[in-house]
Amino acid sequence: GRIVGLVALGRPGDASDPHGHGTHVAGSVLGDGAASGGALRGVAPGAQLFCQSVLDAQGRLGGLPLDLGDLFEEAYQAGARIHNNSWGAATPATYPTTALEVDAFVAARRDMLIVISAGNEGQARQRLHAAPGFVDWLSVGSPATSKNALTVGASRSGRSQGGLAGLTYGDAFPDAFPDSPIAAVTVSGDPQSLAAFSSRGPCDDRRIKPDVVAPGTDIASAKSSRASLGHFWGPFPGNANYAFMGGTSMAAPLVAGCAALVREHFATRHNHAASAALLKATLIAGTRWLSGVDANADFPAQPNLHQGFGAVDVAQSVPNAGAPGLSLAFADRWAAPADLLTRTGERRRWRLTARAGRPLSICLAYTDAPGRALQNNLNLIVELPDGTKRIGNATLAQAFAATDVDNNVELVRIDPAPAGDYTVMVSASNLLTAGQDFALVASGDVDPLQPM
Repeated sequence: GRIVGLVALGRPGDASDPHGHGTHVAGSVLGDGAASGGALRGVAPGAQLFCQSVLDAQGRLGGLPLDLGDLFEEAYQAGARIHNNSWGAATPATYPTTALEVDAFVAARRDMLIVISAGNEGQARQRLHAAPGFVDWLSVGSPATSKNALTVGASRSGRSQGGLAGLTYGDAFPDAFPDSPIAAVTVSGDPQSLAAFSSRGPCDDRRIKPDVVAPGTDIASAKSSRASLGHFWGPFPGNANYAFMGGTSMAAPLVAGCAALVREHFATRHNHAASAALLKATLIAGTRWLSGVDANADFPAQPNLHQGFGAVDVAQSVPNAGAPGLSLAFADRWAAPADLLTRTGERRRWRLTARAGRPLSICLAYTDAPGRALQNNLNLIVELPDGTKRIGNATLAQAFAATDVDNNVELVRIDPAPAGDYTVMVSASNLLTAGQDFALVASGDVDPLQPM
């Protein structure tokens, strides 16, 4: 009763799943665990599903339209506001037409979050930048290089048994990972580290991708009854309705489910229809930094080209019983024309009151105009109670300027956060197109933002 639409785009009249990939992905987003007595549930088990099958008769993605905007618009008209895309092309770090189409669609439909898997092109054999035994850079695929999507890389799950968990990367993928240390570590079992195959950034225009990571190795989810077990990483013990799979395809739906929970929070707690930028900013504000060596290689500061802004942790993204003292303050005026930034040099300021005891994360995200590289540059500046200032993405590696001129997401994280009044400013450093909206989230023990 939760499937609101099932569209056969690749095989007219046949939306079945003989491969198993789509069913597994859908289960991770919103499976209710009915076939396991509730034990194996997706992240958002009360959500509804509009499924677009793009698998063609040759096992390819022939159901994708010429313009991805048509794919997204069909789902939008069906009521979807989060669109998961566990597919992509191996176009290393470039910004092709598909990425442009994603950016153009979100610019037109600012309340639709597009979630995209980063790709599985991570490798340590043919290296241009990384040290021996480490995964090379610049492998993120498309349309994952789009600016306005939420791009998801894969971390390792904590699983120690089942699927490929007990194998090393050298055993499981010998051509891609021939050298230690990466060749000698197990595929799963270390949730502080990344899946070796997870595509890395940056984009070739210097932007950070992926945005975030989530577990993507040995993920247990729903198994299509029509799919051969050979399409999976392994059977799930004791229940043939489930199986293990791995890839950034498995990480993305976990984040899409988290986005559904965040959207529900804003709808039910604040009576607010969240923009895509607000969902993105809220999830990034709640991330936790992975400490694994491979997740920090060459770039130990947040954000970096391996894990982006870190691992999604929805329990630290929205207030809940398990996070006492956590509250959100936000501004999201995407539907208010009077609040848009219209000229270079314009700015908005707020007073933010925070109490001690929790870290303070302040995240700016905005939907940029379509086109390779940043078109409109907004910057985040936070003044602490003692008068010192922090800028968004201050520890960005190889930065060209004092402020971030490349990314449409900026984060300031203060830990520990002193109690007192903070001043938060968003400035339009350069606008090529007028009428720029944005979302701003402050996560911590905070009061609502007060305009100044």
